[in-house]
Amino acid sequence: MKKKKFFNTLAIIFGLFILVGIFSENIAGQPRKITPDLLHQIDRLMQQNKKITRLSKKDKENSKHYELNIHSPSFTHIGAVTYMEKTKTKPDDINYWPPHLEIVINCEIDRKLGFNCLSKSDKDGLLLLNSVFQVLKITNPPIEKILTSLRTCIKKGCEQYPGIFLSSTKEPDYIMVYSVSMIASKPQWIKISIYENRKEDMEYLKLFNILPK
Repeated sequence: MKKKKFFNTLAIIFGLFILVGIFSENIAGQPRKITPDLLHQIDRLMQQNKKITRLSKKDKENSKHYELNIHSPSFTHIGAVTYMEKTKTKPDDINYWPPHLEIVINCEIDRKLGFNCLSKSDKDGLLLLNSVFQVLKITNPPIEKILTSLRTCIKKGCEQYPGIFLSSTKEPDYIMVYSVSMIASKPQWIKISIYENRKEDMEYLKLFNILPK
């Protein structure tokens, strides 16, 4: 009887180890949230808002580049959302890009907004940014606070890449970095890159001294 009880206890302990191992493996092997499918979701939102879209795909060896260009009905170029990924060719390869989204919003070329880019009068630019955040299910910081940071960057220029943690509906999932291209002291476009808040993505950003606040 004691021997049977001993083996039953061993079986329970062994089963618990297996469950813990499976659970740990599932956490480590969680699929990424940033995938090319996000562009299709953004594309649908843009089309619902009567924007003209064009999705192109450029796959190369060890890299992926999917670009969604967005225009107004008058064919004014509003901006683009790009999915970019470049896998490591060797363990210590630093010339890679973790899967991420790159949002470029046109401020001057065609649109002639300049410092009013992403202001309340920039309905197309705000629509594009809000659509990306809606697809990613960003809940924190509030969009108003993020816009304040972006607008400050547009007004003063960004010499370095600031970083912000973004939370989705479940947990802190993303890291956002951004910069503004200035020509003749006038903003031409703003670039926003969004990475997943993963260890390997953080290590990549640290290589360029891009650290979230």
